[in-house]
Amino acid sequence: MQPFNPFKLPLHGLRAIEASAGTGKTWSITLLHLRLILSGLPIENILVTTFTSAATAELRDRLRERLAQAIRLSQRITAGLPLEPDDAKTGEILLAYPNHLALLQAALSNLDLAPIHTIHGLASRILAENAATLGLDPDTTLVTDTDDLIEEILDDLFIQNPELFLDLDRHSKDLRTLVHLVKAHPDLTLQPDTFASPEALESLTQEYLALCSGILPDQMAAGIRNANTRKAVVDRLTKIRNGTHVSLAKLSATQREALSPELTALWESLDAAYAPLTAAALAPLILVARELPKRLSARKREFGLRSFDDLMRSVRDALDDPLRGTALAASLRLRYDAVLIDEFQDTDAIQSEVFSRVFSDPLWLQTHPFLLIGDPKQSIYQFRGADLASYQALVARADLYTMDTNHRSDGGLVEAVNALYTSAGNDSPEGVYDLFPGPGRKIPYVKVKAAHQTRSLIHPGGNVPSTQPCLTLDTLSGTELPKGMVIQQLAFNCAQKIAAQLSLPPARRLLVPSKFGPRPLAAADYAVLAHTRVQLQSVQHELRKLGIPSVFKSGLSIFATHEAREILLLLQALSPGNVSQSTAFAALATSLLGLTSDDLHALKTGDSGDRLAGYLQLFQKWSDQLGWQGPLRLLETILNHPVSGETPRRRLLLETNDGERKITNWLHLAELLQQTWACRHLRDADALATWLERKLVGEDDEDDEDSESEQCVRLETQEDAVHLVTIHAAKGLEYGIVFCPFLWALKSRQRFNLGKIFFNGSTLDLGSPDQSTIRDAEWKGREEEQARLLYVAITRAKHQLHIGFAATKESQSHANASARSWISRLLLGQILSEEERRQENFSASQGRLLTELKNSTWPQHLWSPPATPTPTASNPGTPAPQTQELRAPILEHVPALAPPREKLRLKLSFTLLHKQGKETDGERETLHYASGGSDEPNAPEPLSKPDELFPVNNLFSKIVLAQPRLKGKALGVIVHSLLENAMAHPDIASDPKAALLKNIPTDLDPDSARDLLDALLIVLNHPMPLSEGSAPCCLKDITQKASELQFLLPFEAQELPIRQLQRALSRPDLAPETPWNLWVDRFSAHKQIPVHFLEGVIDLIFLHEGKWYVLDYKTNGGCGNGSQLDLEKIMLREDYVLQSYLYTLAWHRRLQASLGSEYDYDRDFGGIAYLFLRALPANPTPGDSRGLWLHKVDGAQLSHLEQLIATPSLATV
Repeated sequence: MQPFNPFKLPLHGLRAIEASAGTGKTWSITLLHLRLILSGLPIENILVTTFTSAATAELRDRLRERLAQAIRLSQRITAGLPLEPDDAKTGEILLAYPNHLALLQAALSNLDLAPIHTIHGLASRILAENAATLGLDPDTTLVTDTDDLIEEILDDLFIQNPELFLDLDRHSKDLRTLVHLVKAHPDLTLQPDTFASPEALESLTQEYLALCSGILPDQMAAGIRNANTRKAVVDRLTKIRNGTHVSLAKLSATQREALSPELTALWESLDAAYAPLTAAALAPLILVARELPKRLSARKREFGLRSFDDLMRSVRDALDDPLRGTALAASLRLRYDAVLIDEFQDTDAIQSEVFSRVFSDPLWLQTHPFLLIGDPKQSIYQFRGADLASYQALVARADLYTMDTNHRSDGGLVEAVNALYTSAGNDSPEGVYDLFPGPGRKIPYVKVKAAHQTRSLIHPGGNVPSTQPCLTLDTLSGTELPKGMVIQQLAFNCAQKIAAQLSLPPARRLLVPSKFGPRPLAAADYAVLAHTRVQLQSVQHELRKLGIPSVFKSGLSIFATHEAREILLLLQALSPGNVSQSTAFAALATSLLGLTSDDLHALKTGDSGDRLAGYLQLFQKWSDQLGWQGPLRLLETILNHPVSGETPRRRLLLETNDGERKITNWLHLAELLQQTWACRHLRDADALATWLERKLVGEDDEDDEDSESEQCVRLETQEDAVHLVTIHAAKGLEYGIVFCPFLWALKSRQRFNLGKIFFNGSTLDLGSPDQSTIRDAEWKGREEEQARLLYVAITRAKHQLHIGFAATKESQSHANASARSWISRLLLGQILSEEERRQENFSASQGRLLTELKNSTWPQHLWSPPATPTPTASNPGTPAPQTQELRAPILEHVPALAPPREKLRLKLSFTLLHKQGKETDGERETLHYASGGSDEPNAPEPLSKPDELFPVNNLFSKIVLAQPRLKGKALGVIVHSLLENAMAHPDIASDPKAALLKNIPTDLDPDSARDLLDALLIVLNHPMPLSEGSAPCCLKDITQKASELQFLLPFEAQELPIRQLQRALSRPDLAPETPWNLWVDRFSAHKQIPVHFLEGVIDLIFLHEGKWYVLDYKTNGGCGNGSQLDLEKIMLREDYVLQSYLYTLAWHRRLQASLGSEYDYDRDFGGIAYLFLRALPANPTPGDSRGLWLHKVDGAQLSHLEQLIATPSLATV
């Protein structure tokens, strides 16, 4: 391996240039291209290929810029003017060629003739230019997809073999995968390629059933001593006897060891007899894999068609021709004087073979260059057929050069990434743990130098570089945590860190370089990278709560959006002869047309016959317009039409948070439908609906990249916004500050669903005896690509990189999900010895890793503990709203005492405490933080008959009816969040509506958002009668308050004291059969579990007329008429009474600690209130207590409960 110098690289021979991330690959390609032109090669004879149409267009523009710049330099040289220092080397090249100006001007004039192609484009050009020589039909039509032909072939197979496709739904997903593989690899090898006939299958079935009939479960397992093991074996044998096979491998090692030799032999015989039946179930897939390639090839020949997948394959087949192949290769070498292939690591096996066979001729290479440019560390397109083994095979024959100067990132960040990949004492050129394993040779990590040694980020108001670390690890320490909890917490941390800068006025933000000098950091300088769009959405959710705009840049298809499904419903309603009440209702309920559930209910049940007829007549009119004007004009008509009321839909939609996004998607879909309407002559709604439905289920995916680009979701905003990017989409891009919160979040090998189809690039295995070998190879390939995805992710940043990490528990039966992630291996490489690295005991090293990260001696640029995020404003650039404090001695230290969210020991939330009495052994959740609304039941909502006496109940029920996803906990979480933010708003007393409006969820339809706002306004204005003789208290008028206060109550015994809680809560003054004492007796059902702390979150603490109150909001349905009797039933049934005691104790402890002897419980503590929002009367009478459960814990009971809790100083709020 040699260092790469673009000014001195020999311009002949086979040479591979490996360009690490940020080392200026495109800049070097344009310089090499310039040198080839100056050497006298005509620009139309210099072949340059890359992968995508967008990359091709960009490369052509960059080559044009390079030629224009060289002409300007040439003119300065001719005029005797001095050159800038950065241009000196280019000037030396120009001086070496006396006629340089003429050569450059000729090249620029002919640039449009330059062969700069995608690989498919090159193949198409080769076939077109050599059609006569190769005996090809010059009239062959290139088609973007062959799905119509494939559909016809599959229909034929289904009709000809009906007995094989009786259970088609079972194989639908695998059939789609199979069709994709066959299209891309029609010459694949299939194993097995035969399947049993129906007669043979019947015989095999009878043999298996005969073995099953002889099973006597109890007798066969009688010799097993352990009762639990015996029961498990009996259960499995019984399943087999009853027709459900359980393989011997499904038994645990202990269970297998307990079997007698005779039973083991029988079980093995059962497995052997059942195996052919399993293979027979794959007969439909085998038939399709065997027949589809042959029939598809025949159909394309018959109709004179060629697809994109056929292009390079046709070139390879032409080269294989013994008579014409040699001539074709020679003509191509005559046609091109130089070949540069960009992103060569992403070529597939056929493409690599064609380039090698044509341009690796030793005689041609003596005077011509064949340059391969790429980076195997960034080969991440295996799913598109990228074949790294073929790349390595050709590169092994080349002179290898490496680009080792990073021009993208600051010096500290370059050094940090180098440190990650080359751990202390590990000088192996292959990096830590062979971090870039390949199918052939291992891929070395090459340390790169930084072109920019100084920090680009500087402090505002001066030229002082920022002291913030270039690379920060955001870790959550503690035991293995549930994956979902970690994603949520790291998403929260990520958003808070971004907001920490963007919430500052521009004059106080860090400065970044730009063309016009340093400027303040902006949202567009930030990017969040993740494996999946779902992970990115979790960050977007947190950013939205902070008012920070964000946009996606990924390959999400427009057909995967909710708006596409709504357009389908509209088309189905407009189909000729299908304009009916049911289809009309489905279309009217979409957000495009905007009728509410009440509107639809009135249409269906009320006296609205004329109105319904009007809608049906309107649909018929739209159907006619679709036929003669097309979908795009129709959509414009709908958006400008007041479907319900007098205001056009477009104006109403733009008043909602996501209206612009919806309109952008609808217009995009309408454009694609308009093209289909015009080009395919699908002029009626029924034909368009069929086409769109196929797109929605992924059965009509076009392979050409232009189509893929057209179908990607467009940005709804061009404003300054944080970039949310999948790692695949981020390749080749760069951002100022990059967050990678979820690099650890990979599925374990056990949980990865590989399906029934395994393909290793040449062999498709659907159940052969060797399938495990191909399966392991496929998994290994996926793991290796994950290592390369990690490298792509952490090399996108220019100034700062933030990596999230945590030990996550995937499930009870599967290994730590993050332990085997490649980021974990990188980090472990910093602390493990050489022997430990060889052992690769990743899971066992997790605890040590997290500990040593906190005490690391790594350089400052590599690691510093992340600062606790400061509360930020709802909108960047505005000060955060301040909640009025209670009494200074009480709340001034609350933030410091609140437990940090990452330091988890064995903690029990109220939600889980309540669940302990109701769950089975296999259902217990991992201990977690309970947030507002999370302790509310997820039972089905009583939606059919909302209580008409209580309009609030009606409003909430309407919301859930229109938004079924808000059943149960989901509604509670949203309502708690809205009330928390509203209570913190400085103007809540004077304008409660404004306090609520800015936080209403953006994904609610307008009617549901309006109903939610009205319902919560009733809550904020409700007069609560807290005590006799005192004035009612409204939430909006409370001045001394604090929301969402978290507490920890430690248990000295380090376990949940069930019996003691029973004694503390019992009421001897009541009869044993009263509901209260029956509820207390139910505690015996709770399991005795180990626990250090009990935690909770109090919705609201407030002071009213000199007394402290604790308040909790509840959105439960089924509250009856809101009477005290009905509410007490809910309080007992859901264990809210126990919650009230614990909340009382927590705040009582805090008051004791803060006020000392000045505090008296009987005098100063008013009680705890539960506000059941769905039971509040809309127009309460004075003293109306419906919907309010108010209670004050007896002082003696409180003292008894205090004895169960550890030292008071440890109980914090």
